[in-house]
Amino acid sequence: MRRFAPSRSPRPSSCRRRCWFFASTHGPGGAVAETLVISVVIPAHNAALFLAAAVASVREQEPAVAEIIVVDDGSTDATAAVASGLGVTLIHQANQGPAAARNAGVAAATGTWIAFLDADDTWVEGKLARQLAVVAAHPEVVLVAGDMAEVDREGNVVCASVMAAHGHLDRFRALGGAPIPRAAGELLEANFIPTPTVLVRRAVVLAVGGFDPALAYGEDLELWARIATRFPIAVVPEVLMRRTRHAANLTGGGMETLRGLVRVGEAIRRWPPGALAGQGVGPDGWAAARYLDLGHALSLAGATREARWALRQSLCLAPSWSAARALLLATLPGALARRLRGGWGGADEGVMVGRRRILYVENGIGPGGALVCLRHLVRHLDRNRYDPLVVTGRRGGVYEELARDAPWRPIRDRWVEVAGLKG
Repeated sequence: MRRFAPSRSPRPSSCRRRCWFFASTHGPGGAVAETLVISVVIPAHNAALFLAAAVASVREQEPAVAEIIVVDDGSTDATAAVASGLGVTLIHQANQGPAAARNAGVAAATGTWIAFLDADDTWVEGKLARQLAVVAAHPEVVLVAGDMAEVDREGNVVCASVMAAHGHLDRFRALGGAPIPRAAGELLEANFIPTPTVLVRRAVVLAVGGFDPALAYGEDLELWARIATRFPIAVVPEVLMRRTRHAANLTGGGMETLRGLVRVGEAIRRWPPGALAGQGVGPDGWAAARYLDLGHALSLAGATREARWALRQSLCLAPSWSAARALLLATLPGALARRLRGGWGGADEGVMVGRRRILYVENGIGPGGALVCLRHLVRHLDRNRYDPLVVTGRRGGVYEELARDAPWRPIRDRWVEVAGLKG
């Protein structure tokens, strides 16, 4: 049962500070004036330490938003008590995950547009104004995202621009806020949308069915790509929010990440036929690559039976030599498989195994499965028998975390970055 608490903040007597008016091409009469009202949705689970700062960053936006909705997703700390003192609309629910929490916030919202923010993140000054400028210039756009910076608990900058670190920034600057061509395909190659930067039409979120609550990981990627198959989306190539890095929100790798991406792949395969037409990617091929990533990682971890299952799924969806070779290795006797497995990379790899040399090539695109495979490769590699050379298309994210891992340090001099590496 959800409980709604009315906002305690005084409501303005007019729309002067809560609404925006701009020309829209919607409607049979041509350009009409549209009233834009923004509701902010903040899912929160055990976020008592961060929530006040998140809400404060929303209230610093000018003009002000219409409402701030905090969805307490079964917190066991003082999240609800903190939210109650912030003058927000508070929704209580049993712990169901971020997808269900965001859906609850969207359902309760009264605004025509939804802006998402996570409870442990903050917006920068002028965030909404920059996005509204894009909407005014391109009224056909239904979703506007942006860049983000990463900071530590003390506020020190860890990454000044995630888009720059992943090689996206120049491309979006060239677009200047215009709709992104082939946006769904671009998203599935590399998710460039930080959810706490998203400003999206509420009617569009409802029309496509909202977040898939069955997805514990990648639910945001799946929704943004689903929207992008039907509607124009855009990006502001500027930092719009700061993500606070702490132990509870680091999702840079792990087997559960790969399993989560497999579930995203299966969700994409359930989209209407032809949804990805013209996007440069097919649902079966994308899902097959996620199964291949998972199969590689499971094999490296010694989970042979589950690895065989994942690799068979990959072969059934989109036959490839990579999956066939991986499945062959997974069916070999243990000792022989272990001798050969030292030369594995991820799904984006090109592997050459000699007596001691391994070439691992990772092009920096995709949702991150190959990066997780690289982590397993480094941690399980027998340096007495193999000499690796790692070539990557980007150094951000998981690579920076790997650089701090003890198994990685001996091979840092064998790591080469090639800017713009493709395919």
